[in-house]
This record gives sequence, C-alpha cells and structure tokens, in this order.
Amino acid sequence: MYYYQSVKKTPGIFEQKNLSAATPYNVTVTAFTNDTVLLSGPACRMTARTKGQVPGSPTDCRVGKEDVTSLVVGWSPPAPGDYKVVHYKVAFQSKLHYYQRVKTAPGIFEQKNLSAATTYNVTVTAITNDTVLLSGPACQMTARTKGQDGTMASDSSGSSITIVAVAASGVLLCLLVLSLVAVICLARNHSCRKKKNEQEAEGDREMKCIGTTAPAENTRHFEYENAVAMTQSHAYGCIQGKTSDLPPHSETAQAVAAVTSSLPATEQAKDSENPYEEIK
Repeated sequence: MYYYQSVKKTPGIFEQKNLSAATPYNVTVTAFTNDTVLLSGPACRMTARTKGQVPGSPTDCRVGKEDVTSLVVGWSPPAPGDYKVVHYKVAFQSKLHYYQRVKTAPGIFEQKNLSAATTYNVTVTAITNDTVLLSGPACQMTARTKGQDGTMASDSSGSSITIVAVAASGVLLCLLVLSLVAVICLARNHSCRKKKNEQEAEGDREMKCIGTTAPAENTRHFEYENAVAMTQSHAYGCIQGKTSDLPPHSETAQAVAAVTSSLPATEQAKDSENPYEEIK
C-alpha cells in the first residue's frame, strides 16, 4: 500500500507521477485555511486506476489424450505483465456445441462428455484480477475426438452438412436445366407450328390455282387432240378408200380450226403444221 500527498496553492490540474502500474488509488482533495492550526473543510473523494500491461498468451499449449468423448489439453503460464493472473478460461467449441471451464492454475485439463468423431477448437486465456477481468490473447489448438470404434473417423456433423448442401445444389441445378429445356421445347414447337401453318396455307393456294385453271387448259388440249385424231383418221380413210364411216372432211377441219383458235399463240404455231404429213 502506498500513500502520496502533495500541496498546491491554486486550484486547477495536478499530476502525480511515479505511481504503480495497474493499481487503483483513492484520491482526496481538501481545502485548508490560513489558521495557525491549518483548519480544513471536508474533502472531495475520487477513485482512479493506473494502466498496466495485460499478460500475454499462455505458452506451451498442447493437446494430450484424445478419446471418444473426452480431450486433454495442457499449457504453461504466460509472460508476466502488470496484472496478476487469477485463473484461466478453457473453451471447447465445435460446429454444434460450446463448452467453457475455469481453472485457477496452469497445467493439464480434461474436458469430458464431448461428441464422438468431432473436431473442436480449443482456446486457453489468462484472466487477470482487474475489476473488469482483463485478459490477454488466447492460445489456440485444434483437437478431435475418436469415433465409436476408436478410430479417427470423419466429422459426422460436417459430412452431413456437406451432403445436404451438395444435394440442395444438385436439385437447384436440375430445376434450372429442366426450365431451360422447357423453354427451348416451347420455342421450337411454336416455330414448327408456324412453319406448318405457312406450308398448309401455301398448299391451299396451289390447290386453288390448279382447281381453277388446270381443268380449262386440259379440256382445250383434249378437244384439240381429238380433232387431230379425227383429221388423221379421215386422211387415212381416204388413202384406204374407206370414207363411209368417217365424218366429212369439212367438219373435221372446222373442229380443228375451232380448237386451235382457243390455244395460245405458241400452240397455234405448232399446230399449224399439216397433220396429214405423219400419215404420208
């Protein structure tokens, strides 16, 4: 315990040096009179604390025995600081659980009732005797409990989470692919249907043209062929001397002339040739 006293003749600011680090102090300020016995009034009181250096990280942190449901860890005291270390906080944390214990002295600590085949992040932190429980940096370790068969099996929790994540990703990918295929099929179906409708409309137009023009042209050609055949038959009959069963030549010529006049100019030029030449 230390006591410091100073006198200042005027009010204001005063600095006390050479104090101990990380130490609380009760501060009083008293006003004195000029009486021969130095009478004074009541003092005002304050509490202040000097700063200090927190302890460092515990040293020689190590993992000891690794069992199915328990882990053993050890450590040594940290480098000294301005604060006194009163205890150590030991924490075991996995993906699903968190355990915390307090140990008053460095050494070896065993945490029981852990999950099998599980990885734990272990931290050891030195806690000081300060009123706000200041602490230094923690030392960190990784330890793993064994499986039920006594071997270092894979992390069941991590594996299950990974499997669920992969399965969800696969489902989303399949839905995306199916949606894309459906869009492509709909687009192709629409295109094919449009093309088919166009082809059907084109076919209807062609059939309409054939139905209105072809019969007339075919009829004219048919009549012309019959007239030519009659002319050739008449000529042949004349040569053979058999004209009793044939129509008169004048009627045949008139039929040929009537049909020829209804044909196009190119057909008329072609058909103006003497049909009797083939028989000769």
